[in-house]
Amino acid sequence: MQIPNSFSSVIDGPGLSQRELYKRALDRQIAFLQDQGVKVAVVLATPELPYDPRSCFARPFHHATHDCTAVDAQIRSVQAHFREIVAEILVQHRDIAVFDPLPVFCSGATCRMSNGSASYMRDASHLSVAGSLLVARAFSEWANEVMPVVLSNAGERRGEHRAGM
Repeated sequence: MQIPNSFSSVIDGPGLSQRELYKRALDRQIAFLQDQGVKVAVVLATPELPYDPRSCFARPFHHATHDCTAVDAQIRSVQAHFREIVAEILVQHRDIAVFDPLPVFCSGATCRMSNGSASYMRDASHLSVAGSLLVARAFSEWANEVMPVVLSNAGERRGEHRAGM
């Protein structure tokens, strides 16, 4: 299936903000996918840290300068524009499923970005293998609950669920 490039100011007209262009493009992409019978899921962003996660761990000649935590409100503030766009799109497309990875890391006001021995972040804005595994487990549990038919159909297309096996 070819997804058309709909991030175009020619279609939307000049003078629109980047935010409005992005929102309109996302809306068109979702509408296109839904018109094709696709169940759409939006995955919100993973946390970004205001520091290098390597600074959480002591190394020879360097002591730890951070405790590998972040403030939930600060993370949400950084992500606010995209979260607002998704919320606005949900008004028009109520059947979209939304996965938020922040609860994987955040409880209350604090987000833990390590398990004490391994960082969940490779750098300030990318998950490490350990962080990716946490999010993948949470996403799998979420998808099994929210989109089980989609997951079972995907397995059938890959030949994993054959009759008689």
